[in-house]
Amino acid sequence: MFDPDLDYLIEKRLSFSLEGDDRLAASILRKALKTHDKSRIFYLDIGASHPILGSNTCFFYELGFFGVCIDALPQYASSFASLRPRDIFVNALVANADSRTYLFTEYLNDSASSAEPVTQSRYDKKFEIKKQTSIQSRSVSSILSELEAGLLGDSIPLVSIDIEGLESEVLSSLLSSEVHVDLLVMEEKRLNLDEISETNIYSGDLAQAGYKLVARTLLNSFYIRRTSPFFQFLPACMR
Repeated sequence: MFDPDLDYLIEKRLSFSLEGDDRLAASILRKALKTHDKSRIFYLDIGASHPILGSNTCFFYELGFFGVCIDALPQYASSFASLRPRDIFVNALVANADSRTYLFTEYLNDSASSAEPVTQSRYDKKFEIKKQTSIQSRSVSSILSELEAGLLGDSIPLVSIDIEGLESEVLSSLLSSEVHVDLLVMEEKRLNLDEISETNIYSGDLAQAGYKLVARTLLNSFYIRRTSPFFQFLPACMR
């Protein structure tokens, strides 16, 4: 069913994500893994953090794919350059518009760094603050518009969003762009599956845009684009 490289990684039970999210994404994207043109972008990782540790996209890099990895912390640029040189790293804070100013709090625990006030107020009690800086935001559209011609195909198979509280803004930016996403993996720490409704910022906006929630880990939600050709193998009730 899978190519030899993927068979090897599955046999070794290899995962780089915190909760096996990459393995779940690979299962959902099994058709894309066999058919995607490796000269084109496979993933967009927003809030990428470290290129290996806790990464939702490193698994796919190891399979020979590449993508755009975005993070507000500039120190990760050198890490990506040395550990994942095929990837395009962008040092930016992503929001729903360009040139908005955010107070960005960087904690000693890098992965907790955030520009969202409510999240910051929670994290200030849990993590030691390293520094605070003012950062200008960028939208998904403006970042993708700078890519070389031909790198984007008809869709991006995988988008991972993990930016500690600004997920709704990034989602708004993503859905307003002209980019089609097949599988969206998004951190939703406090999602109550018993209370999902059409008014929920995630399920509501995504449902209207043609996406459906198909899986969960404790941290992340997995949404597929209903019209994507990659998911025809799924039972109709899941689409």
